[in-house]
Amino acid sequence: MANNKKTILEAVMQSRKWQIGLLLGISIFIYLDTLNFNYALDDALYITDNSFTKKGFGGIKEQLLNESLVGFYKTQKSLLTGGRYRPLAPITYCIEYEFFGFNPRVSHLINILLYASLLLLIYHVFLIFFPGKNTLPIWLFCGLLLYATHPLHLEVVANIKGRDQILSLISGFLTLWFFAKFIKNKPIMIILAAISFFLGLLAKESTITFLPLIPLAFFFFYHEKVSTKKYAIISITLLVPTACWFFLRSRVLHGFETGVETTVLNNPFLYLSTSEKYGTILYTWLLYFKLHFIPFPLTHDYYPFQIPVKEISNFWSVLSLILYLFVFVLGIIGLARKKPFAFWIIYFGATFSISSNLFFNIGTFMNERFVFEASLAICIGLGYYLFKQIKKVQYALAISLVVLLVFSGLSFNRTFAWKDNFTLFTTDVNTSDNSVKCLVAAGGMYYEKAKETGNKTEKNSLLEQSIKLLQKAVQLLPSHETGQLLLANAYMEKSGPNDLTAQHYISVLKQNPANEMVSNNVISILNDKKYEVAKRLEFGFKFEKYLGENPAYNYLIGTLYCRELNNLDDGIVFLQKAYEIDHQYIDALKDLGTAYAIKGMYKESNEYLLKAHEIDKADKQIIQNIGLNYQNMGDMEIANTYFELLQNSPK
Repeated sequence: MANNKKTILEAVMQSRKWQIGLLLGISIFIYLDTLNFNYALDDALYITDNSFTKKGFGGIKEQLLNESLVGFYKTQKSLLTGGRYRPLAPITYCIEYEFFGFNPRVSHLINILLYASLLLLIYHVFLIFFPGKNTLPIWLFCGLLLYATHPLHLEVVANIKGRDQILSLISGFLTLWFFAKFIKNKPIMIILAAISFFLGLLAKESTITFLPLIPLAFFFFYHEKVSTKKYAIISITLLVPTACWFFLRSRVLHGFETGVETTVLNNPFLYLSTSEKYGTILYTWLLYFKLHFIPFPLTHDYYPFQIPVKEISNFWSVLSLILYLFVFVLGIIGLARKKPFAFWIIYFGATFSISSNLFFNIGTFMNERFVFEASLAICIGLGYYLFKQIKKVQYALAISLVVLLVFSGLSFNRTFAWKDNFTLFTTDVNTSDNSVKCLVAAGGMYYEKAKETGNKTEKNSLLEQSIKLLQKAVQLLPSHETGQLLLANAYMEKSGPNDLTAQHYISVLKQNPANEMVSNNVISILNDKKYEVAKRLEFGFKFEKYLGENPAYNYLIGTLYCRELNNLDDGIVFLQKAYEIDHQYIDALKDLGTAYAIKGMYKESNEYLLKAHEIDKADKQIIQNIGLNYQNMGDMEIANTYFELLQNSPK
């Protein structure tokens, strides 16, 4: 009976209908719950806060003619080496917005369908290169299923922004499929292949790694002899769209280097020695390898200082070097002998190279999505090795199904972290507990949540969690302005203006005296009547060194002295400074006029009120006070002139 069940299972797995059904069914099921999720992580950069996306069809041209983040930052910034020119996915966001507005359900559905389409495309490409019974060999199908369910790919599908990688890989395999049709004497497919490859490059620059892989795929796997002429046509067809893309990209980005990274959050190797840099890179390669077999725990964030810095002599770095050198040598030997496994080694090396940090600084130590393309090679290799080592197909199949169930379960469970930013950041900070970016993001989420709740106990609890995470972030990287600012805000929300609030605001101003968020917050606190005047002044004076040239700061200090403490002399000093900094500061002029009038210094009062009147001739209060000053000075002729003007002023 047991043998009969195994035979049935084996027969099911070797049925084309069942293969396609399982491939699509499992991949769609894993991500189905994302239809209920919101935008998250980098979706704000490319979708919700992107001015080009919000123009719908009108933003398509701007997406094509600008660096990918100009729509968010409103200018081209020098944040990452080489810049980012990936307009294809953003164009799809423009189209979505035109028809549906901001609708994450639609966007998530498109990502799911694109991922399913990618898997179906890979399946049919494999059918071309592994002809037989019109189905894939069971080991190859299990390898593809492993790829479809692997938790490492979760971010690419669950995060709407990950669409660029899906589109890129679709284009790579679609180009390969078109070339296979071309070899079967369908010349028109050459044009479609060129278009497909160009679109892939517009999706993501990693598509360029298919430039050598496509000819190699025919060299290693195609069952019929491909003529030298056709290889030449394939190569030229790939080079033409590549040249067009290089030209377009260069024109849009004004070259390929966009500046030097000045922060470890954009260049994690900024302050590392050569030994530390390459030792750490090798260590991350080992982590990638480990995550293919043990994909737990997972996180979206591997920014500094989540990955420990390693010298190149470190045991784990040396082990990684030995492992990858062994695989490299194996690939060279396999290439010379035309062994199929060599293609997958080359495929892994090519697709991983662009995000490995070896040749280009990718802005972080590592990220799970960076092996989305490359992991196909490992998954196929695992399927092949398992069925080769275990001679009985039933046993190999049983082990494969157990692994697939575990991976599917891990992937399905992991999707829930991507519900929204709050869930993602507060979940992943438990794993990325040394990442400054994740600590700040999670701390910020708790702070925002605390401001929203009306429950005092819940609010204090959320603020305590926020402060704990933000404190760790600024300890790890004191120069992180956003972390210092959020920590000050959290202290302010919890206890009002105090030394800790001031300490972290000042930390920001020491690095960036022009930080408007700090100055605006301090001014807001000075103006907030729920705090005692003495407390507001004490807090405000802590910033005199940094905000002493800010007219609004001086004005508010002056008004507190004049209006709240009736200390006109000290108040006038600050009001005059506000006016000296900004001669158009009408409120300072009006208050100076009032202060001098109260002191009985009517001539000095009018000196400022007349300047205020020049700025705003319709202000009745200014007109009346000027008239009263002249009246008090005994000059009724001029006083009546202003009283008359007051009567005739429009109401």
